[in-house]
Amino acid sequence: MKNYRVTALYERPEINRTAIVQADSEELAMVRALLEHKVPAAFSKDEFGWLQPVFWKPALGGARRWPRIERRDRLVWGDEDRPQVLRFEIDTIEE
Repeated sequence: MKNYRVTALYERPEINRTAIVQADSEELAMVRALLEHKVPAAFSKDEFGWLQPVFWKPALGGARRWPRIERRDRLVWGDEDRPQVLRFEIDTIEE
């Protein structure tokens, strides 16, 4: 297994979150970072207007329940008519 630096690139708000993940491939590192709550799936405002991270839960996935990989650098989930997309940058950490 290799160590990867996984950076999630959010569009709204424009925030980047980084986590270190051990995985067999870049794609698996991206999925593990999301499913293991190392990076949030999104951000939303609470009742006071503060941004709060929204971590992955199967209900976010809609009928499929799980995210799918597209173009090697993004995870997509939710219903087909309103998909949610989270882009990633992945770097291998050499030891």
